[in-house]
Amino acid sequence: MTGTPKGADLTDSDIIGASMHDPEVFAVIFDRHHVSIFRYLARRLGSASAEDSTSEVFARAYEHRSRFDRGRESARPWLFGIARNVLMNEQRRRVNDRSSPTAEIHHEIPDPADSVAWTVDAQRFVAESGLDKTIAELPEGTREVLFLYAFGELSYKEIADTLDIPLGTVRSRLGRARAALREQAPAWREALAKRLEGRFEDG
Repeated sequence: MTGTPKGADLTDSDIIGASMHDPEVFAVIFDRHHVSIFRYLARRLGSASAEDSTSEVFARAYEHRSRFDRGRESARPWLFGIARNVLMNEQRRRVNDRSSPTAEIHHEIPDPADSVAWTVDAQRFVAESGLDKTIAELPEGTREVLFLYAFGELSYKEIADTLDIPLGTVRSRLGRARAALREQAPAWREALAKRLEGRFEDG
């Protein structure tokens, strides 16, 4: 990548633009975002499937990088849009393949490489408190917003861009998700519940 500009000060848009003449630069996009994409997919599909699916997301992104809107500095909404398509394709495949489990909430051990403490706590909290059933019963749109926010770590604006919905809809769906989680949170896990809810700030 000699002679190609790179560094933490460059936007995703800069990197993708540079990758058009120096394809190896696209690895920076993978390095920046693969943990979030993997976490999101692992929560929906399980860690084993998420590894392949994450690879597919970035392979598609690389192949279609010329379609990226260079007016956007961050590639996160674009990447998560691709991840949602990969996820839905895998879910349809599982439904059609009776030998595979349907894609629902998974009690996965967090990726050891993931050092974000609140995410580890959130996943353990969901698995240990029985909130997986509560989350599964949320309306699909509300559940999708929750996953993008809690496990994809997208901001309100990024979720709105990813799903192509108004910012107010993101706020209201997260509000409903938060209410459902609060209602089911056992008293002995109150401190951890509050930590999880700490992700629900105005974005």
